[in-house]
Amino acid sequence: MKGNKKLASLAAGLILAAIVLGIVAVFVLLGGGILKFFGFQYDSKGAFLGFFALYFLISLPCDLLVEGLPKALWALGRLRRPRLFRFLLSTAVDVAILELIDGWMPSVSVPTVAAVALGCASAYVDLWLDDTAEEKPKGPPGAE
Repeated sequence: MKGNKKLASLAAGLILAAIVLGIVAVFVLLGGGILKFFGFQYDSKGAFLGFFALYFLISLPCDLLVEGLPKALWALGRLRRPRLFRFLLSTAVDVAILELIDGWMPSVSVPTVAAVALGCASAYVDLWLDDTAEEKPKGPPGAE
């Protein structure tokens, strides 16, 4: 029985890892496409993957601030348009992260217009995903 539980846990972990990697791969391909369209250049595929790995590592903790600050300011009554503020804040933070990584990695070149385009696209998708998550009913059907 213990062997079956360990095998099931391992299988669940592998499935979860595959799903996460699939989502990351889609974002990297779409984000890379947006960046490439606006002039993103890289020396090798390793530099390309390293660039996005750094982007994800740095942006994950920053996203907590980007999501929480507008909600906190709105709750305190200091903000009238939290969605607009969150969009602008998310875009600015993404552009800053992309420019920071561009400065760290000499093997990649990110034009500012490419960073702004990816930042805007990322902020829009983030807001859209939040909207679709809020529309889903909470709990079983009919339990209102």
